[in-house]
Amino acid sequence: MSEKFDYDLIIIGSGAAGMSAARAAAANNIRVAIIENELVGSKSDIYRVAQLSASDIANQYYDAKKFLQLSNNQDTLTYNYPSLFGTIQRRVKKYILAKKKSFANFKIDLIHGDAHFISPYEVAVANKRYSAKRFLVCTGRSMDLSEISGIETTNYYLPEDIFMRVKKLPKIVLVVGAGKKGIETAEYLAKMGCKVIVAEKEDAILEGYDKEATEVVTNKLVSGLKIKILTNTKVVAIQKDKNETVSNGRRVATVKVTMKRGTDEKTVRVEAIVFAINNRPNTELGLENAGVKFSKQGIVVNDQLETSVSHIFAAGDVAANPLKQSVGYSTEKAAYEGTLAVNNILKRNKLTLTYRHFSTVLNTTPKIVTVGLTEKDCLSRGIKCKIVIVPEIETTHSLIAGEKLGFLKLICDKDKKLLGATIVAKNADLTVMEIVAGMYGDLTLLEHASMPHINESFSDIVRIAAKNLM
Repeated sequence: MSEKFDYDLIIIGSGAAGMSAARAAAANNIRVAIIENELVGSKSDIYRVAQLSASDIANQYYDAKKFLQLSNNQDTLTYNYPSLFGTIQRRVKKYILAKKKSFANFKIDLIHGDAHFISPYEVAVANKRYSAKRFLVCTGRSMDLSEISGIETTNYYLPEDIFMRVKKLPKIVLVVGAGKKGIETAEYLAKMGCKVIVAEKEDAILEGYDKEATEVVTNKLVSGLKIKILTNTKVVAIQKDKNETVSNGRRVATVKVTMKRGTDEKTVRVEAIVFAINNRPNTELGLENAGVKFSKQGIVVNDQLETSVSHIFAAGDVAANPLKQSVGYSTEKAAYEGTLAVNNILKRNKLTLTYRHFSTVLNTTPKIVTVGLTEKDCLSRGIKCKIVIVPEIETTHSLIAGEKLGFLKLICDKDKKLLGATIVAKNADLTVMEIVAGMYGDLTLLEHASMPHINESFSDIVRIAAKNLM
């Protein structure tokens, strides 16, 4: 590439899309820089490490309490949260250190600060300018709370605060937003003994997921963890309230929250409010100076992740999804798009987006994992499909483990080719890999049904479902 540029490729944002792109680009022996205004690895990726570490701890605590109940043990199980918080912090620090080492190994320049395009081939960071032959924008999404009255004068939390910064958990919490982050945060807090309320402006939680899957998770959250879920409910105002004495005698500062459901208005008082809304693409980069088109949905890209300017690409959550598929926003999706974008930047054999083999996971108990097309995707595209749902109770594993709520939903076309699947189970993230491999290898339903499985394993449900679809 030409020496007249400072870099061959500048990547803006070091999240999952940016990091996977940087590694792929650096392996091609080109000059690569990442511009990042926060921690290396981006807040979203570091959050995932903290959330998964915290959830692992919460699951152990919750399961231990259930074991005491199962054995009729009357002892009360407690925890030292500062100690648990320290464990989470150590795991996060190890992750950040590993990311920094990867920069050194691949000889990637790291530029700290906010990037702003001043021309199609140049960005400004603070008082310096950097030029590149190609750009990849991976700045993700963030919240827009501007419509909520009192937001500027009242303390509130984000999910990453709960997992990474809060050293003492509040007893009564309102989580606003029932998407992936909101539900994972609500479950964690409830398992740690907090009283949790979830407010969601839509008519159901986990928009984009299969209805059967959301029903299972909703039942577990409401019946099992006693979480109160308020749908069709919008938070319109928050206000710092007076100190109150709660049920255990503690004096705490509370937040007064005003919510609307239709024309009805309701007020609740909680110790903390957590906003888990991921609704605005981070496009404040001077894109108009580079001639890049964008909208409220994100940066406009084609199915090769190329923007309206041929040498500028976008990947991850900041890009408007050109396929209109129910894949949501996730680390896995962003990493896949980052790698694909770099291929299209550097190579002549262009790749096009496909989420056919793509899987996403909701890290609750049970987990929800999807791969390929959902039933909703098939309906919106006019694809005639055949569907089978196998309940977990039809497996030997269910009898052994006592797990009864899960299921596998397989979708195939008229030629009996697998189009997608949804798995709801404790170990759904492991079971899905057989389906992903089968879809990659174009295995037939007969081959899936004939494949040897361990009878006592949950994965045997794949064989049962494939057989039922034949």
